[in-house]
Amino acid sequence: MKLEQLPYILEIASCQNLSGAAQKLGISQPALSKYLSNLEGELGMELFRRYRKKLYPTPAGFLYLDMARRMQEIQEKTLSSMNLLHTAQTEYLSIGISPHRGAAEIAKLYPLFIHQFPQIKLSIQEGYTNQLREYLKNRQVSLIVSTALKNDRDHFLFAPIHHEELLLAVPPYHRMAGKASANPDFPATASLNQFADSPFIMMTPDTSIGQVCAEQFARCDFSPMIAYQTSNVTILSTLIRSGLGIGILPRLYATQCPDLHFFRIHSSFRITSGILWNSNHRLSFPERYLIYLLTEQLSVNPLYQMDCDPLIEKFREEFMNQADRRTRTDLKWI
Repeated sequence: MKLEQLPYILEIASCQNLSGAAQKLGISQPALSKYLSNLEGELGMELFRRYRKKLYPTPAGFLYLDMARRMQEIQEKTLSSMNLLHTAQTEYLSIGISPHRGAAEIAKLYPLFIHQFPQIKLSIQEGYTNQLREYLKNRQVSLIVSTALKNDRDHFLFAPIHHEELLLAVPPYHRMAGKASANPDFPATASLNQFADSPFIMMTPDTSIGQVCAEQFARCDFSPMIAYQTSNVTILSTLIRSGLGIGILPRLYATQCPDLHFFRIHSSFRITSGILWNSNHRLSFPERYLIYLLTEQLSVNPLYQMDCDPLIEKFREEFMNQADRRTRTDLKWI
């Protein structure tokens, strides 16, 4: 097998005919036909069969195509890694993320971003809600991935990506646990007044969860008995599990606590996550691509309800179905 000829067999399968594949590959149809004939002769079996003027892979063909795709992927990753060794990273893109969820999300998309922009060094600043906004105000980062705070739109541009439901979590020995659901995907329904005598572990008022809770409690005319406050949602879930009190958890964290039970208080009890940047900052092409990658990655998470924000949709349209995003010559700043 010649590695440079891997696209031949893959293009034949994609086009389902030799003429269309030859045109896309930039070679003559007789040359492509000879390639396929020689390959099938070397293997001693047919890779395609013709039916109604179209070529369909045989069982052997499916196996060979799978191998060809894997070989091509290995080749591309190897060349990309070699390119990184010799490419001077002279550009920087600094973003702010939370230490837990944000770090996990960026880690997943990092290889895709670097593959498209090997010359860019992605610099990560970790921090919690207020610290991330300080990074942004001081221009230590160009954008942050964060849940939204009440007054964010007064200071920054904000593009929402998704919403996430907040659930009331109780330990298994709480008096209401028998009426709750152990499955956060199907929480039971309750009102806040049923928990008037229960101590609450709360997120601090400067966090998005803390602000949403305060607004929801005010609407319900409910004053919680607060036992402890924290700005760290991991500490929050740990304290609830220890039995110190009950509390409000994002659905994603609720799925990681199989020993807790859950209630839905109200359908609008949720937080919104997205991208923030300074109002006088124009997003660059790599920054928009990073937002696009993040949006596509989050869209497959069933725990999130995606937001149809026009700006996010604009980014998706810009990058979707483009084979090589680095060769575009018509890029504009937004």
